[in-house]
Amino acid sequence: ARQEKDLGTVTKAANQGNVDAQYALGVAYRDGEGVPHDHAEAVRWWKKAADQGNARAQTHLGFAYHDGEGVPHDHAEAVRWLRRAADQGYAMAQSKLGLMYRHGEGVPQDYVEAVRWWKKASDQGMLWLRRVSLLPTSRARGCHETGSKHISGRTSPPRYAGTLGNRGLPSSVTR
Repeated sequence: ARQEKDLGTVTKAANQGNVDAQYALGVAYRDGEGVPHDHAEAVRWWKKAADQGNARAQTHLGFAYHDGEGVPHDHAEAVRWLRRAADQGYAMAQSKLGLMYRHGEGVPQDYVEAVRWWKKASDQGMLWLRRVSLLPTSRARGCHETGSKHISGRTSPPRYAGTLGNRGLPSSVTR
């Protein structure tokens, strides 16, 4: 019952243009949490939040275009949204943008540019990016990352968990 009330509050706030609620509703639709699992509807809500400058929503749009979930598969569009978020300093977007440069997805393959984006993300605490195995350094034209584990002890990235159920309502919705 509480989740239904929370979802109703978030939906109302999202419909009124609240950017945090729009983002949260997109996550709820992506995860099928309290609403039907619907990638297209998730993208619709993230687009509303992204157009207002929300870096998390821009990042999720980038992932959606990269994976073709709820939108056509389009690496160039993924890069466009990820760059918007990365330029705001959002580490998850910087990390993904680095991967796209590494693999030449939507951008020319460029290992130096990949490392540049990974360094920005790792400087913000995404320590798993410092693993040596992430980048074949012989092709990075002299760039070399030092090996280190994520602060949790894992050597792989933690799964982003920003769902409505485990975070509650965005603070801007409850004010």
